[in-house]
Amino acid sequence: IQQIPIVVSDSVAEIQKTADAKKFCHDLGLKDELEKVKESRTIRCGRGKSRNRRYVEKMGPLLIHNFEEGDSKLKAFMNIKGLDITSVSNLSVLTLCPGGIAGRLIVWTEGAFESLRNININVSEVVQSLDSVEEMFFTDEVQAFIDEPCLLEKPEVIRGTEELLRKNKNIEKN
Repeated sequence: IQQIPIVVSDSVAEIQKTADAKKFCHDLGLKDELEKVKESRTIRCGRGKSRNRRYVEKMGPLLIHNFEEGDSKLKAFMNIKGLDITSVSNLSVLTLCPGGIAGRLIVWTEGAFESLRNININVSEVVQSLDSVEEMFFTDEVQAFIDEPCLLEKPEVIRGTEELLRKNKNIEKN
């Protein structure tokens, strides 16, 4: 990979065959990333195997576009194992940083990169101060959903035979 961010032209949407799309990804330098995903497929630990979640694999590169949903322009890229495709309008933290780990390789189309400038996010609405969070927490609506805390005493743990005999003597006296 020569430079980051990887920005490709919107003419990628004209690729019709998956083999051509794979060759395009290999030319971009994504071959190692796609191989890493293919080799990482392992059987999941635990009960997930019996619940139709048998295999687990690493996340691969992400291709972000700005085409309309339902548009079949990037259909050739959909069958490439390990390459995820999403629209700029559907971006979320989980798609950009799966598992909370930053550093996913992202390939942008030119249109998607340009449309990032059009997304207006008011930072003051997203990042709230501690005071406003406390005010929100103590509103009647939020407090109506919060259950009262459990005030039951925790049972005493009996450790050793001496404590057990002492407790039994107290029980026999009563």
